[in-house]
Amino acid sequence: MQSEIHIRPAAQSDFENVAAVWHESASQMEAAVSNMPSVIDLRARIDHEIENGWLLFVAERSDMVVGMLALRPNEARLDQIFVRPSFQGSGIGAELIKEAKRQMPSGFNLRMAEGNKGAAGFYEHLGFEFVKRGRHPFSGHWVCYYQWKTA
Repeated sequence: MQSEIHIRPAAQSDFENVAAVWHESASQMEAAVSNMPSVIDLRARIDHEIENGWLLFVAERSDMVVGMLALRPNEARLDQIFVRPSFQGSGIGAELIKEAKRQMPSGFNLRMAEGNKGAAGFYEHLGFEFVKRGRHPFSGHWVCYYQWKTA
């Protein structure tokens, strides 16, 4: 029997594990960028993003951080969501999305790498609508924009 998934706000003591999950998952996703930041760079970015409005959550299973969720409620945006590859497909991503919906019940948007078909299917299965395709505002990579709205 699998242990329960627990979603909670991230503590500073989680940031190393969050950076590791982020790096591992982003490095292995479809359409991964070739210039993937290092775990050290991602760890430093977490501090910067928290100072600039991120709400950061972790998903735990058996006291192990297996997923992360970063939200920008003031922009109604899910900024980052990653699940350790060995835990993908076990409901953790769906639980993280539920937390995003709890935090931003009026709706929100997200962007994802254009070629990440697995993520697109995941979001569409959970009720997100494709909005448009465009360039990422910072990296310039092609991305797809999705939104979730309450009915």
